[in-house]
Amino acid sequence: MAADRLLCWKCGSPFGDIPLPLARATQCKSCHAALHCCRQCDFYDTSVANSCREPIAEKVQDKTRSNFCGYFRPGVDAYIAPDTQPAARARSELDALFGLDPGDGSAPAALSPEDAARAKLNKLFGLKTEK
Repeated sequence: MAADRLLCWKCGSPFGDIPLPLARATQCKSCHAALHCCRQCDFYDTSVANSCREPIAEKVQDKTRSNFCGYFRPGVDAYIAPDTQPAARARSELDALFGLDPGDGSAPAALSPEDAARAKLNKLFGLKTEK
């Protein structure tokens, strides 16, 4: 397996010139995460016992730390990009709740900061806005 296809399990940076096989103390050049660990291994699978598809491997408590596992094989699919969609949806719902422009978090431009704050409170508690 070529190191140019491998990505760090934590940050997604390519291994680049890191030699294979990985030494136990090898770290990612970008985020300094351990690379000879369960999370980087091809056998890592949270849906099976001990999160390892290798049935006779010893149990490892911390899957993100270096270990001495003899079955370690760097996995090409170790990096999983974080899902930011729920956070973006929650932010847009909060912005709508407080009458903010989506994305920039600013109050409506026609009102002074004090008036905008008063309008938000009135809207939140279902009161009429004074003019």
